[in-house]
Amino acid sequence: MRTATALMFFLCTFFAEAQISGYKRSVNEGNRLFNEEKYEESYKKFQQAIAKRNGINTEAAEYNAGNAKYKLNDYQEAENTYKKIIRSTSNKSLKAKAYHNLGNTHYQNKDYRNAVEAYKQALILDPSDDETRYNLARALTMLQNQKSSEGGMANDKKNNNQRQNDSKSGQLSENETQENEKSKIDETIAENLMQYLNQKDNEVQSKVREKEHKKKRTRKNEKDW
Repeated sequence: MRTATALMFFLCTFFAEAQISGYKRSVNEGNRLFNEEKYEESYKKFQQAIAKRNGINTEAAEYNAGNAKYKLNDYQEAENTYKKIIRSTSNKSLKAKAYHNLGNTHYQNKDYRNAVEAYKQALILDPSDDETRYNLARALTMLQNQKSSEGGMANDKKNNNQRQNDSKSGQLSENETQENEKSKIDETIAENLMQYLNQKDNEVQSKVREKEHKKKRTRKNEKDW
């Protein structure tokens, strides 16, 4: 059961079929190694597939290579790969998955602001993706925590600047107001997302209880008979 407090990431996979046997063989072998958690070997197989391009669309191999790099904690290389896919692909589903995983790389690097933006783009392309919605909620929460932590240091610096130059106090106050308004908007989004996820969990639990109740009732009827 997925809870609102658990930090879970879902790395989207996209193992597309290829038409050319040599390319297809390398991609399939890379997929097998990836599923066996042999990510270094998997990455090499995807690179072999890419080298056999010869006019073939190698987006699947490139994307999967990015996933292998992500699993190897090479987030910079994974990020570069996902960005390349986003720029080049016309496949809406693949682009949504690339944005999702790009958000994951930003999250791992504690770049929560860019993680939020990447997840939002993924949801624009695929609004039905609950996994992306969940990750967005977590990223928004972490972004708020990060802002709160940085806020204390920023306030000390602002106080020093205000004492040195009172003429800028009005501008600082305006910027603070704009930042507070944006924070409130992000907090509202995060709260709504968490409520949505809690509702989904409650629906699942309700269905499980209903199913168990039906089983018990069936067993009782069989016994009475």
